[in-house]
Amino acid sequence: MAQLRPLRLVSQRANQNINSLVKSDLVIDVVVDTPVLHLDGNYTYAISEKEREFIKVGSLVKIPFGKTVTTGYVLNIRDRVDSDVSIKGIVSVISSQALLQPKIWNFVKAAAARYCINPSDLIRFAIPARVASCERTIGNPALNVPPKRKIATSKNTLLESIYGAKIAALVGTGNGAILAPTAIDTFLLLTEMIQRKIQTGATLVIVPDLKDLNRLEKYLSDIGAIDFIRFDSSLAKTDRYSAFLQILRGEKNLVIGNRSAIFAPIPNLKNLIILNESDPSHFERRSPYANTRDLALLRSTTESISLWFLDASPSLELLRLVDSKWLPFFTPEKIFSHDRKWSITAESDDFARKNLFTVIRKGLSTGPVLVVVAERGYFNSATCNQCKNQALCRCGGKLIIGKNIGTPECVLCNEKYPEWKCKYCNAGKLHRYQKGDERHLEEFGKAFPKVLIISSNGKMSKDSIDDEKVIVIATPGSEPATPNGYGAIVLLDGKSIFNRPFLRSEEEARYRWLNALTSLKPGGDIYLSLPESHPEVQSILQSAPLKSSRTELENRRELSLPPFSRFIEVQSESKEINQITQQFKDEKSFACDILGPSQVDKLNSKIILKVPIANGAKLGEIIYDLQRYRSAKGKKPLRVQVDPFTI
Repeated sequence: MAQLRPLRLVSQRANQNINSLVKSDLVIDVVVDTPVLHLDGNYTYAISEKEREFIKVGSLVKIPFGKTVTTGYVLNIRDRVDSDVSIKGIVSVISSQALLQPKIWNFVKAAAARYCINPSDLIRFAIPARVASCERTIGNPALNVPPKRKIATSKNTLLESIYGAKIAALVGTGNGAILAPTAIDTFLLLTEMIQRKIQTGATLVIVPDLKDLNRLEKYLSDIGAIDFIRFDSSLAKTDRYSAFLQILRGEKNLVIGNRSAIFAPIPNLKNLIILNESDPSHFERRSPYANTRDLALLRSTTESISLWFLDASPSLELLRLVDSKWLPFFTPEKIFSHDRKWSITAESDDFARKNLFTVIRKGLSTGPVLVVVAERGYFNSATCNQCKNQALCRCGGKLIIGKNIGTPECVLCNEKYPEWKCKYCNAGKLHRYQKGDERHLEEFGKAFPKVLIISSNGKMSKDSIDDEKVIVIATPGSEPATPNGYGAIVLLDGKSIFNRPFLRSEEEARYRWLNALTSLKPGGDIYLSLPESHPEVQSILQSAPLKSSRTELENRRELSLPPFSRFIEVQSESKEINQITQQFKDEKSFACDILGPSQVDKLNSKIILKVPIANGAKLGEIIYDLQRYRSAKGKKPLRVQVDPFTI
C-alpha cells in the first residue's frame, strides 16, 4: 500500500531567499489570501520581464507575506513609481489564467462592504478550488472564444396570456418582478422568460436549491435549442472548475446555478433572473450570511445588468422596492384571474376532519394529492398534560417522542426520560402535539388504506412523481413535481408556521403556501388549515395573494422594522458584550438603537443594532473598523450578520 503524503497548507513557511528585495521596473498589486482582518489591504510585488509574460490581471500567484508564503490574485500590472520601495518579488505564477475579473472584483468589494467582511473571504465563493489539469485541457480564456449557438426565438405566449401586452418589457434593458400565479407551473414561466431574455445577451439564472436546479435543467434540455451550462456546488471539484473556466471563456450564453453562482464571471453579462428570492435556501447560513436577492441587486447596479425576479410570494424587501417605484411589478391580468376557478376549504372547528378528507377524496378522483406539513418527525413537541408547560431536558433542550420509541428524548443531547416528571407541577403525563410527517403518514394511511402514500422530506426528498392517484406528504421545499399538477393541495399546520417566534415567520409561511399552490391543477381543490377569518385565507379566497403581504409591510413601516431599517446582529463572548454595547452607545457620528444584549448560549451573547436604511452603510463601516481593531489587538472576531434571516 502506498504511503499517504501529509497534507500541506497553502500558507507555508517561506525560504530565506524569497524574502529578499527585488529591483524591477514592473510591479503588480495583489489581493492577498489572508485570514488576518487588519491586513486586508492590497500589496505590491515586483515582477521580472519574463514573469510578465505569464501574468495577467486576475492571475493567481504565490507570494511571500511576512514570514509565510501564501497566494493572491493580481489586481493591477503597472510601472514602478517612487513610492514603491522595499518591494519583494513573487515566488511563482500558479495560474496564468485571468481568474479574477475586474468586474467581479468590484462586485466582491461592494458585497464585502455590505456584509462587513474582508473581501478576500468572498473570493472563495467567486472562484472555486483550482484544478490545474482543467486549465491545460480548456486553455486560455482570453483566446479564441468560440461562437455561440443560435437560440431559437420563443414562440410561447404563456406570459402574454397571463400578464397581457405589458410583459413585452421583459425583453428590454430595465428591471422587473413577476408574480407567479396559483395553478401555473412556475418553471414554464421561467423557461419562457429565459428564452426571451437570452435573445438580448448572456443570461444568468439563480434558483433556490438542488431540486429546483435539476428541474430547470430538465425543462431546458427538453427544449433542446438552448445551449447552457450548470454551475453549482453539487458538481465534483473537477467538473465545477471546468465549468468555471468555460464560463470565463464565454462559451455559454446561459448559466444556471444556486446562490454561489451569483459570482459567475460571465463576459458581457446582460441579464440576471432570480427564481423565488424569498426562499430560505437563498440565505447563506455561514459567513458572510448573504442572501441572493441583495447580492443580485448589488451586481445589477455595479455592472448595469437587467435584473428580473419571478416569485409566488415576493419578500417584503422586494415589495418595498416595488412600492418605491424602483422596480416595475407584473401581476396577472384580472381577466386571467377571473377565468380560473378552484375550490378553497378553510379549517372549521366543527367539521375539520370531515372537510379535510372530502377535499382529499375529491382530489384523488383527478390525480395525486399533495399534503404539506410543517416538520418531519413523529411528535416534535410535548407539554405537561396538567400545567401545559413545555417538557424540557435538564440541558434546556425540548423533549420529543419518536414513532418507535415511546420514551421522551432530548432533541439536543439525546438523553431519555422513561420516568419523566414535570419540574413545575410534578405530574407524570405528557401531552403530545406538533405532529411531524411520520405521524401524519400513519394517520392518513389508516384513513385511506387503499391509497399509496408517499413521503418526501429534507432527509429523503423526491424530485418528481408520476401522474397517479397517490397522497404525497411533504415538508416545505420537498414537494415533488408532477406532470399535470395535483388534484388537491392540503396545507396543514397553519397555526404553527404562521406563529413561529421570529420576525419573518409570516413571510416565510406565506411563501411556502403560495409556492406549493403553483403545483395545483387548474380547477383543483385547496384545503387551508386556518379559519376563514385569517388574513392569509382571505387573501387566497379573494385571489389577492399580496394583500396580507402589504398589510404586514405597512405594519413594519409604522414600527421602523426591516425592510425600512437595517438590523445588524453582533455576537461575542458574554463577558465582553456589555463593553461592546457601550462602544456603540458612545458612537457620536450617528445614533443607533441597541436591542439587547441577550444570551445565545452559555458562553455567548448578542446585540442587535438598528438604524435607518440610509445609515446602514455607515454602521457597516464602523463595525468593520471595530473588527480590524480587534484583529490587530489579537482579540477574537465578532460574529456579524447583516439583516439576519432569523430575528
